[in-house]
Amino acid sequence: MNRILLGGYVHEGNSFAGGHSNLDDFRRGGYLVENEELLGLAYVRNSELNGIIDTLAGVVELVPSIHGWANSGPPLTNATYAHFERKILAAIRRTETLDGVALVLHGSSLAEGIDDPEGQLLQAVRRELGPSVPIVATFDLHANVTQARVNAAGGIVGYSTCPHTDLYDTGVRAASILLRAVRGEVAPVTVMRKLPMITPAPAHDTNHGPIVPAMALARQLEKLPSVLSVSIFLAQPWLDVPDLGNSVCVVTDRRPDLGQGIADEIAAMIWDRRDEFLWRGTPVHEAIREALMSPPGMVALADGADSPTAGSNGDGNELLSALVNSGFAESALLTVVDAAAAEVAFTAGVGAEINVPLGGSLTPSCYSPLAIRAVVESLHNGKYWLEIQPKPVDIGRTALLRIGSIRVVVSERKPFMLDASVFHHVGLDPRDFRVVQVKSAGGFRAAFDSLAARTIDLATSGPSSSDFARLRYRRVRRPIWPLDQVATLPSPDPPDISK
Repeated sequence: MNRILLGGYVHEGNSFAGGHSNLDDFRRGGYLVENEELLGLAYVRNSELNGIIDTLAGVVELVPSIHGWANSGPPLTNATYAHFERKILAAIRRTETLDGVALVLHGSSLAEGIDDPEGQLLQAVRRELGPSVPIVATFDLHANVTQARVNAAGGIVGYSTCPHTDLYDTGVRAASILLRAVRGEVAPVTVMRKLPMITPAPAHDTNHGPIVPAMALARQLEKLPSVLSVSIFLAQPWLDVPDLGNSVCVVTDRRPDLGQGIADEIAAMIWDRRDEFLWRGTPVHEAIREALMSPPGMVALADGADSPTAGSNGDGNELLSALVNSGFAESALLTVVDAAAAEVAFTAGVGAEINVPLGGSLTPSCYSPLAIRAVVESLHNGKYWLEIQPKPVDIGRTALLRIGSIRVVVSERKPFMLDASVFHHVGLDPRDFRVVQVKSAGGFRAAFDSLAARTIDLATSGPSSSDFARLRYRRVRRPIWPLDQVATLPSPDPPDISK
């Protein structure tokens, strides 16, 4: 039997969030597994890992190394990144013969002093294996792909959907390419076209957004002979790294010239439609007025600038401040991450009335604490299961506070906001409220489109703002659109037919 090593880690970085992420963020907010335990993550059904495992199990001998998943956040500490690299390389070294490697990664990771840790990991694996052993990596649609990764991996395969619903299928596609490569049926080679362009997250919707025609073209061209995969990557825009930008990656069987032509064609289509990606959120007070004038039903106010799943800290309180100061009388449901406030609530107990500053403690560059008087309605341990991507999470001690008609879920650590599980955990149904704050830049729609009568995108401050002018990019290579309207798409390079 052929042997294929399986490993990697999934963590989306954010340069503007402040602080660092470590192994505890994997253990408490996701998972961290090694060796045989990696092959037993049956509860993470819609995942690249299970797509790969189901495709390869019994067909090859799977060699598990390490894998972890954590919520998005600030850069990893060096020790955290080094832990994953060390474990993966150790698994390679102790395995007598390896015929292939499958790495499940995010594609927009950051680490202390390392702009491209996933590129560094792929290069380290390539050095261990030599040039002939095939490596295939899976990436999130929001990957910031670099040439270092393209040079190291034979195949790069990304999601085709946003909100992300095809994780399992992505794993199946990647595993199928790798299996064919191990058997000698194909020799996958990846080429890339990088665009000097970043795009606001609300425009990444592959069901209704401006990317839909490009995705349709990708699926069409993927059917051509010798084409193994076509992936469009709308780079996570909250990375302050030199090589930031959207990209198109094409995997072919020994046809880099064909792949480059496809990548160039799709990239040109995206570039020509760039103005359609521009985004303008609704100011908070205007959004509140619009919500009140909307037909009956719950109105979701999307606070993407403080999205935990985009790396923000979840301590934003702009909407809460506006509701409190305006005397909002309708029912509202919000979230704020504030460990100190949760401590006060737990000390006071259910039914107590407390005075506490709320929010703004983790991201002082964007928010200030809001003094509130609230009733502690209920207390919870913060341990529950996500619903749209089932896995256990622990957001620490969690208090439900009542401020007049407003309910606020206050937790020690940030919740995953792609579904309503954090609200269900405290016994609430968001459909019972007139206004619900959803701290997500677009991924929430897979769950909330069926719950909300209407959705309004807020123009708020935060580390994951889609108004890029609010962010202080210092290291990104310029010009880049839309920060620089003078940015241009360079002419395609001649294909490297020697590759």
